[in-house]
Amino acid sequence: MVGDSPPVRAKVEAKFILGKRNLGIKKDKTGYYSGETEWNLQPNSITFGNTSVPPNCAKSTKDLRIEVRVTLIDQLDRPHKLPPLCWKYVRKGNYWFLEPRQFTKWT
Repeated sequence: MVGDSPPVRAKVEAKFILGKRNLGIKKDKTGYYSGETEWNLQPNSITFGNTSVPPNCAKSTKDLRIEVRVTLIDQLDRPHKLPPLCWKYVRKGNYWFLEPRQFTKWT
């Protein structure tokens, strides 16, 4: 163990929501945002994600949200699903803000 907490692994799932339409979990070739690839996270460090917006979302004028669920995997390989968080894109201001709730159902 390094420091006061052990390293963990994480799976990240991201859904795009365009208007009221749930576009589902993002499919990406790396699996970073579909929950297929585990991320290695180190204690006491901050990790930022980075993904592109689907072209149909970028071209639309409808409300755009991204909802993200993280599953942490501890050193005993136990999964811990965290509640989803959502960010809404403000097109006129070109920024994202946190929506502290979820808009879709997760299984």
